[in-house]
Amino acid sequence: MAGGEEDIEDESLIGKIADTLTDEKEFVVEKAIQALKVIGKNNPSLVTKIISQKVKESPENEELKSVVDIVLKSIVTVEKIDELVEESDQRELTDKELIEKEEAEIIDKELELKKKEIEIKNKYGTRREET
Repeated sequence: MAGGEEDIEDESLIGKIADTLTDEKEFVVEKAIQALKVIGKNNPSLVTKIISQKVKESPENEELKSVVDIVLKSIVTVEKIDELVEESDQRELTDKELIEKEEAEIIDKELELKKKEIEIKNKYGTRREET
């Protein structure tokens, strides 16, 4: 980008740039790719989200898929892939912890129910013996 590096976080602006990825003029497409690459280095998740959404809006547009692929490959480096893998591993641990906690709660509730059943049986059992 001429004039310096500025963080761009405006979704609508990134969306407008992404809209030019299917322009008829090749130089416009090239400039859009360059701009998205630069923006994507500082804010990869936002750019990825927006251009992926553009592809979902036009799933039959192979040219768009190709251009988006170029942009994504340039902003998703090996380091960022490692970060994404770490994040997903952390989410998996959190999910496992939640499941274990819920299972423990279910077991506790089952034990409470069994205790109540035994109490009820004992109450009715002793009443029957009295009669």
